[in-house]
Amino acid sequence: MNLSSTQIWLIIGIVLTILEIVSTTFVVLFFGIAGLITALVSFLGVSSVTLQMLIFAVVGIGGLVLFRGKLSAAAHKGGATDYSSLVSKVIVLDSAIPAN
Repeated sequence: MNLSSTQIWLIIGIVLTILEIVSTTFVVLFFGIAGLITALVSFLGVSSVTLQMLIFAVVGIGGLVLFRGKLSAAAHKGGATDYSSLVSKVIVLDSAIPAN
């Protein structure tokens, strides 16, 4: 099976974007988007693999640096609490928890 560089970047972009759904760290998402943008650039005629990898790295790292903090803050806005520190802890309730 011979895949073009456009198809390879498209696969990379889709896989990384789907992986973000599982990780929810907003790190892999930017590299997924970078893969999709690199696929578009490859489709438009940039055939140099070195230039494609440079575009992937710059877009991925640039998006991560510029937008991760804002996106993460927006996702956690609204009272979401990190309960990971409570894993394997014993918690004593001082009032009943309503059914609804």
